[in-house]
Amino acid sequence: MDLMGIGELGKAIPPAAWKRIVETACSTFENVLAPITETTGGLGRFIKARFDRLTEPEKVVVANTFATAHEKVERSGVRRNPSLDVALILKVTECSASQIDPNLRELWSNLLARELTEGSVHPEIANVLGRLTVEDVVRFLEIARTSKEENLKRLGVAVRTVIKLGSGLGVMVQMKRGRMTQQEFMLERLGLIEWENAAFELRNLGALFLQTVAPLVRENPQARN
Repeated sequence: MDLMGIGELGKAIPPAAWKRIVETACSTFENVLAPITETTGGLGRFIKARFDRLTEPEKVVVANTFATAHEKVERSGVRRNPSLDVALILKVTECSASQIDPNLRELWSNLLARELTEGSVHPEIANVLGRLTVEDVVRFLEIARTSKEENLKRLGVAVRTVIKLGSGLGVMVQMKRGRMTQQEFMLERLGLIEWENAAFELRNLGALFLQTVAPLVRENPQARN
């Protein structure tokens, strides 16, 4: 379901139907949380307690984020991470609760899927994502897609990763010149990009951010042998 906004949900959906949606969201969240709780022991209760304090519309959004991440992990075939960072999971729960924009929810689910599999997602990446608007992300991907290939290689970023993520969010490359835009100012202030040789280029943090929120790559079954 493409959510129309927290303020509009109550108006658009009849009470009985809305109750079922919330009940389904809570059940979905608990099902996705179950394997997380198994690996984190009693700490999983902190995540559930944080979820229980959310408003009903927020619960629907968070459950959608967790369910989407779970589906991505299942489709990828990548092994699950046995040691999760509960603080990061809590951060995802808190930040994704207010994300109405489907593109930003997509990035949060990608980040969560990364933690559920590879693990070691740095909390600063979640902090940065929590401060970005969808316009910031679009401009960031435009800069990433127009960055010099040698710079991407130096940062360890695969060109196909940039293209895949940008295509998934419907980002088209648009060259912008003249005054620095608000999006460029914020991206530079957050340390994701820098002005170099008359063009914006990714910085190390930008490369790490991009790789963290990129879709999971399906694992080659033969690699397990």
